[in-house]
Amino acid sequence: MFSTLSPRTNFLVRVALGFGMGLLMAGLL
Repeated sequence: MFSTLSPRTNFLVRVALGFGMGLLMAGLL
């Protein structure tokens, strides 16, 4: 999915997505 991005960018994207999901779950609770 993010194979064209650099490893660091890929990592940052994953962290951002995980953080967003965490906020979404916290908001639902």
